[in-house]
Amino acid sequence: MSTTPADVAAAWAPIEAWLRSERPDLAEGLKPAASTDALDELASLGVPAEWRALWSQHDGEGPVLLGGWSFLPVEGGVESVLVEHDNLLEMARHLSEEAPPSVVGPVRPLWAHRGWVPFATDYSGRFLCIDLAPPHDGQMGQVLLVDESKRQVIYPGLLELLDPEPHLSVAGSWLGPVGAEEPV
Repeated sequence: MSTTPADVAAAWAPIEAWLRSERPDLAEGLKPAASTDALDELASLGVPAEWRALWSQHDGEGPVLLGGWSFLPVEGGVESVLVEHDNLLEMARHLSEEAPPSVVGPVRPLWAHRGWVPFATDYSGRFLCIDLAPPHDGQMGQVLLVDESKRQVIYPGLLELLDPEPHLSVAGSWLGPVGAEEPV
């Protein structure tokens, strides 16, 4: 069964409720929904409807959320999905003669791929990306950690990223990606 935009809205609701209750400072930084034009830009990159539903809730956020990761807006500013997607591809062009990065899990051993769409950054050159071009043993829409020397699958999909249970059991709060050293 595939994930629907309604599934995403249902998964996001407790996260937003927790933020409003426990971290109103972070909740205030959530931006309004992305514009129709911005969502169309994501669609033109091949981003599936369930992922676009995430930006239809909020077009990124201002402060750091997601456990040290900042949820990128679709467009505008220096750090946005569209700008970082281009930057990732440009970096791959510069590193094309280098040995490929290490990989953990079912991910292509490449510096970057047009089908990897950044959706979060920690502002140190690392990104979380939607994988729209997984190898045969990967899953469309899996979440990749893209850092300086490694490409790693950290979640099989969006709902697993948004599932508060592993986050609550580790940190007592929903602040995002955990277990970036263990493959899924």
